Amino acid sequence: MSGVQDKFTVVGECKNDRLLLRLPNPDEIDNLIIKPYALEHPFLSECEHACMRLSRACGLDVPRTWLFQDRWTRRADIECLAYAVERFDFDKRGNKIKMLDFCSLMGRSPEDKYDVSTEELFDCASGLLNETDYIRLAETYLFGWLVGNGDMHAKNFSVFVLSDGSYALAPVYDMLSTWAVMGDDTLALPLNGTTTPKTNDVADFFIPVIGVKRAEQIAERIQNEAKPYIDDALRCTSKKGWAVHKFAKRFSERISRRCTAFLDCLERMTPESTDIEPEVGL
Repeated sequence: MSGVQDKFTVVGECKNDRLLLRLPNPDEIDNLIIKPYALEHPFLSECEHACMRLSRACGLDVPRTWLFQDRWTRRADIECLAYAVERFDFDKRGNKIKMLDFCSLMGRSPEDKYDVSTEELFDCASGLLNETDYIRLAETYLFGWLVGNGDMHAKNFSVFVLSDGSYALAPVYDMLSTWAVMGDDTLALPLNGTTTPKTNDVADFFIPVIGVKRAEQIAERIQNEAKPYIDDALRCTSKKGWAVHKFAKRFSERISRRCTAFLDCLERMTPESTDIEPEVGL
């Protein structure tokens, strides 16, 4: 998905349940990132909006998002929607918060964002993050795998640099199902030596960090609510038709199958493994 969406920033204001956009005045913070409709990937906006809202429902730290009509793009069969997401790199006083992505933290250039493994990313995180944030990172990654996000590269996870030089995990961003949009959910960063890890390999990697109960909670929430969230996002697409129905089915059925397989895997785990409590490091 790299390079698919153009982005720009504006000032957004919510008035009477409407999102009003405008250019910033001098010395004013542009508080929203806008991703226009992508002609080559219909429903990309709806997909990211649904996945971000679903991840918030799973207890992850997620900025607010909106959908609105893209008035610069027209299609006869569907409404073209743009996507807006709240910026989180400024504090309440308008000061810029320093952020670093894991590509930078690992000493890699931006071009190398796909050239690390999942294990290397978490090895780096284990030496930088506190226990709570390390678990949150694992929860985010597991969520992404369950919804079919194959674009979780090293630049799609970031930290805040705090005043004392320590790090705090930044909120979730760029979370979507590449399977639903592109028909491809191979991992951006290999796990256990492959970009198509088996379900039990994913469970074996993340259960020692997250714990079985929390992993079950995430998978069950996704399984139960993926369809309502994508249906809600697609309601904004006023021109209904086969394309809308096909996308909603592609999104929800694949996610349901993966969550079912993951939950079945957890069910088959030995009694000793299901007693595992979350721990830092692997």
